Amino acid sequence: MNKIIIDELIKGFRTRGSKSKKQKAMEMLQDLFASYSFDLRLFCVTYHLTDKEITQFLSYLLYCIYYNEIVHTQLPKNLEFYFLTLLTEIISTKWIKHLLPRKKLPLIAFCKSYLREGSWLILKAIDHTNNLFTHSPNTLDIQLKLPILIDKIIALPLEKLKESFAPYRNQNYTSEELDAFFKLFSFNFPLPDLIKLFDNPTLASPEQLNFLINTVLGLCENLYAYFREPSLYRSGLTRMVYTLSTRGINFDQMPWLPSVLEGLQSLTQHLKLNLKDFPIIIFDQAPNRELSKNRIFVQKQAKKYSATIWHLSHEEIIRLAKKLKVLHWIKSSRKRYFGYGGARNCTFFLAPVIHQAFQKGSRTYAELIKRDDLKILFNESVLGKTAQDSILHLGEDDIFIPICNFYSDTLFAAKHKNLYFQRFSLEIGRSTLNINAKLDLKNLLSNPSILYSSTVWKDTPSIAGMKAMLTKPVFCLPLPFGHEERHVSTPISLSPSFEQPIIHLGGTRFPKHLIPISPLDGILKYLKCYLTYCIEISMVMQLVDPANLYGRCILPWNDPEVPGISCLGDLLEYAKQPKVQKELQKRFWDNLTFAFTSEPSDENPLVMHLTDLANLESSLSAPAELKRFYKDVQNDARLFLEVGRNLIQNKKLKNKPVKSPLTSSFLLLLNHIFDGSMT
Repeated sequence: MNKIIIDELIKGFRTRGSKSKKQKAMEMLQDLFASYSFDLRLFCVTYHLTDKEITQFLSYLLYCIYYNEIVHTQLPKNLEFYFLTLLTEIISTKWIKHLLPRKKLPLIAFCKSYLREGSWLILKAIDHTNNLFTHSPNTLDIQLKLPILIDKIIALPLEKLKESFAPYRNQNYTSEELDAFFKLFSFNFPLPDLIKLFDNPTLASPEQLNFLINTVLGLCENLYAYFREPSLYRSGLTRMVYTLSTRGINFDQMPWLPSVLEGLQSLTQHLKLNLKDFPIIIFDQAPNRELSKNRIFVQKQAKKYSATIWHLSHEEIIRLAKKLKVLHWIKSSRKRYFGYGGARNCTFFLAPVIHQAFQKGSRTYAELIKRDDLKILFNESVLGKTAQDSILHLGEDDIFIPICNFYSDTLFAAKHKNLYFQRFSLEIGRSTLNINAKLDLKNLLSNPSILYSSTVWKDTPSIAGMKAMLTKPVFCLPLPFGHEERHVSTPISLSPSFEQPIIHLGGTRFPKHLIPISPLDGILKYLKCYLTYCIEISMVMQLVDPANLYGRCILPWNDPEVPGISCLGDLLEYAKQPKVQKELQKRFWDNLTFAFTSEPSDENPLVMHLTDLANLESSLSAPAELKRFYKDVQNDARLFLEVGRNLIQNKKLKNKPVKSPLTSSFLLLLNHIFDGSMT
């Protein structure tokens, strides 16, 4: 149905006479949404949109339709509130002053049930962001039937269940306690269904059964800690470091810091602790102008919550990294920005040191940098040489973390603090981890929506990569490419047991082009960046294969059962061994050989994508600027393939700089691996 609508819109721009594009857009969208009993013109008048704002809003609506953000079969019943969320995303929340008072509470309820960027901004504007989840389980059910469920789980013929659940078998909670708990945790527990399942556990797969057991255990553990033993939360909190590495992002439009402050405020108040004693650490590579704006915002937030926030500039990061002799892990090129791996390594190599120095009295950067024991702190908090390594909570600007997760995360940290582990989170929202590298011109023309397929909103929880990951210090290879999340897999990888999914509010990223008469209008700027990014990701996924998707991972430390790895210090000692470096290079060479001597296929996706880009069909009908761009990409893809094949044939790399983005990235990867700078 959406394709029919898109075709009619494109046709309408061609056939509706000499009217302006804006007039045509308004007429067509008015007619379209009238079929849902919604008056678009009246909406614009009701909320006092200026002529310029109407143009921006119409443009955004068109892009939302072109790229499947607005889907005919998935529109909510309340289109007025839905359109207010879209209006907020493209313009602002200034329309709130025109909202009728009687609509405020229904709007809040709508935004909590229909999550997206605009929903969060609306709730933020009216100060209702502290809990976006509103599930309300039957607490009487839980009070009566949780002990029955625990007994049924313990009766299963599985190891250690009795031991795990023993502390919680005779714990009873009042209905008032359960109401308070679930107001915070907002989980919907269908206990009667779970009891039936555990009566006949063969109905579930082993994976499902394990997930349900861990969820019930998580419920029991958090109930016990929340009401009976809050010191368990405290034990985890003292080891945790909330940290973010970013560059040039406008903080006051991003949800991470406010949600962290809200969550830690709730937790520390419950524990009767001072929020100031638990610093939040931000590494900001923004240029001076943006850095100053962010610093003002950070200072306001610190004052509002009586919190301690360390906000380090690019120069301060460099200085500290030099003093700790880890600059090569962070800055791997002459460019200003650190790249994906370097930015992550700020959190792994620097944040624990700052946190520990703060606990030992350093309150300012000047006091920190003058310390003569920084290397000792590094050995303890980063390398883990005294089994006191930090547990990092990795932030990203555009994620919202529900308050309940701060409780369950600290309890999780306390439980596993003596292990060398990583624990991923689940996310809903923009699933940007999933890319589509099939971006040759033919594919793009036949289905333009593939360009924004990785930003489509998804309500089904999926693994969040490093977003909100709990991890002991690890490292990322100092590469400027994405797909850095799996550069190290710790010996123990854990799953979340009792938390809400985080919400990734990454935005639609649509062009700012005014009144697009086709899906191709205004896409070139984004396409240039995204195509290069996708090929770089494809290159790392296949040639490095950190997650072992193709069974050809080049990173020996990620092999199963590497002995003796219990901290980052052990990991680095292993990775730096000459035989390990040689093995890494050998595996990489094997992957290169496979890629450039095999036919393009799903098993050889990098070469398949490059071949598609290299075989540009000149007869395709496309806008001139798009064809010119793809002609440059064609030359770049051919050069990439030529360099790869010549390397395999001659076993020698001609280190000659090129201006072609794709080939430059390939040469950069080759140089990083073959000059031994990977670790």
